[in-house]
Amino acid sequence: AQIVLDRAADFGLRLTLSPTKTAVLVTVAGAGSVAVRQQVLARPDPGFEVRDPFTQMTVSVPAVTHYKHLGMVVEAGGGHQAELLLRRGSALGSLRPFRARLFASHYVPLPLRVHLVRALGLPRLDYGVSVLGPLCGQQLRGWNASYVALFRCTCKDDGRDGRRLHSVHVLARSKVCSPLLHLAKLRASLLRRLVQTLKLPLAAVLDWQHAQDNSSSWFAALALDYALVRKFAGQLPDLSPPEVVPTLLDRQRDSPSWWTTQVRGAIKTYLRLQEQALPLFEQAQQLRDSQSRIQKDATSRRTGGYSCPLCPDRFVDARRLAVHLARRHDQMAPSRSLLVQTRCEACLVEYWQHSRLVHHLR
Repeated sequence: AQIVLDRAADFGLRLTLSPTKTAVLVTVAGAGSVAVRQQVLARPDPGFEVRDPFTQMTVSVPAVTHYKHLGMVVEAGGGHQAELLLRRGSALGSLRPFRARLFASHYVPLPLRVHLVRALGLPRLDYGVSVLGPLCGQQLRGWNASYVALFRCTCKDDGRDGRRLHSVHVLARSKVCSPLLHLAKLRASLLRRLVQTLKLPLAAVLDWQHAQDNSSSWFAALALDYALVRKFAGQLPDLSPPEVVPTLLDRQRDSPSWWTTQVRGAIKTYLRLQEQALPLFEQAQQLRDSQSRIQKDATSRRTGGYSCPLCPDRFVDARRLAVHLARRHDQMAPSRSLLVQTRCEACLVEYWQHSRLVHHLR
């Protein structure tokens, strides 16, 4: 930090020291990590003491664990969890104005809802994700959940009996590919631009990164995409992991759009298989639901279920007991006694309908 300040002063520049301006990314690891946490990170304002070249006074350079640079969050440990959470929040936030009215209306066709998600939410989720290397298990599950959550917004009639639709149903109804194939398509598009524009310095850096660590580099992510695409594109040769990257780059240099074409073909195959397998999946889920319902009824009968306090009748759930109390014994919910009008007397909010006021009071 002192060297950076001195070099900037040589050019007449005075850096603004702030967690959002000029700060130090700190990665704590090794034998002295405990001491560093106590001396640097445990302070009210974490940072390092350096000398200001202009005033010759001691100033504090903030120490941060993550930093937002060029629209992306850079973490000190090289992780991507903060960036993925930022992308998810930005994508879902862009769709929030449509969820209450537009997506909730049955008069808006599903293709239009999916088109809005693709146009507004999906680009925010995709921003910068293609440049990331292989994601770990937790990050990959977060990416998959974020991708499905976008298209779940279009399915307002979310499942049977108040339960959420399965992710397979959400993707099949929206007619979109899996999250991993979509991620492979993003990387394929970036690889095509990289080869077409001949960014030799960047290609050399990526090659050096892969040579240093072939498990966490960006080219390693391409190798994982190749194994995934090959499951749906049978014409691709079966290559060993060390052969995937050189072969893929050679074919890409000969035809810049070759890998993108292969990924798109795999997506079409996936969508066709998804449409064929959906009826079988629905049958299996209906069978599981019926078995669960039978087991629940048997458990309720064995344990006695819900008994009426005014008669010997028993019921399998609370809803049937409430209907029984209302019809047989004229005992309504306590909130109904307050329904003198359609306005809540507690918070003075007008609901215009008795059913909405009852839901509010409950």
